[in-house]
Amino acid sequence: MYHVINTKQHDVHRFHITIDQIEKEGKTYTFSYANFLDGITVIPFLSDNEVLLLREYRHAIKSWQYQFPSGMIEPGEEPAETARKEIAEETGYECVDLIYLGYTYPSFGSTTEKIHLFAAKLGAPAKNCTKEALEEITTETVSVEKLEAMMNENQFTHAAGLVAWLKWKIREQ
Repeated sequence: MYHVINTKQHDVHRFHITIDQIEKEGKTYTFSYANFLDGITVIPFLSDNEVLLLREYRHAIKSWQYQFPSGMIEPGEEPAETARKEIAEETGYECVDLIYLGYTYPSFGSTTEKIHLFAAKLGAPAKNCTKEALEEITTETVSVEKLEAMMNENQFTHAAGLVAWLKWKIREQ
């Protein structure tokens, strides 16, 4: 184990960076990490064999990526509330049924990010849903078989989505 000697916080736009000076076995080291609000990721089922994928432009890696609806949980919101809101905003559908699948820490070596995972059955088109200003999203309906092929061929690489799918498949067994 080690002992934290000093901590500094830096806010950089939507990120909060912590820089710790730590002592271990008489030596001092610096360790930094990003603090995130908790988030959600939802597998959106249109039927037992069809999933609605998002295709979204992700500026950090400058490319279009397939993913499931995801978002940060605002202070005071419950994960399920955020999941329902993100489904409506990002897919244009209402959520009929929501199943909690647990959570994951997608990069616990460098962030505090914790993502709650859900599966949802989609219903009727949602009313009054708007996307965030920087969201460039299209949707695509795929079969479960096609989704799994996309995962296997590295066409679907959304980490929280992959963990959600694994938890869903294990739950089905």
